Amino acid sequence: MPTFLPRFRRLLNWIRDEWYKTPLRYAVGILILVLIGGMFFYHRVEGWSLFDSLYFSIITLATVGYGDFSPRTDVGKLFTMVYVFVGIGLFVGVATAIAQRYSQPHHKPHKNDGNDKET
Repeated sequence: MPTFLPRFRRLLNWIRDEWYKTPLRYAVGILILVLIGGMFFYHRVEGWSLFDSLYFSIITLATVGYGDFSPRTDVGKLFTMVYVFVGIGLFVGVATAIAQRYSQPHHKPHKNDGNDKET
């Protein structure tokens, strides 16, 4: 457990440093918009609270599916079918991109790493 906090801090620092270097921020932004869209849809159509609607949207796209909420209306069920196909791919793509970028070794050249040639 003690090693969790330094690793989590390293992840947060990496995200902060990499945020403006990569188009990943656009995918994260789109994912957030998809989650917010789902939240408002379920709030409006199913009558759930905004928090419950966001919870259901996240749980659905993360493919956890606890089963404590499920759409009752036909429109909600139809929306969920489309939402799953669109959202899961986006969610997995963003998670994979973050994992791949974070797991790449960071090479910082040293002053005497053998690459500087003297003539």
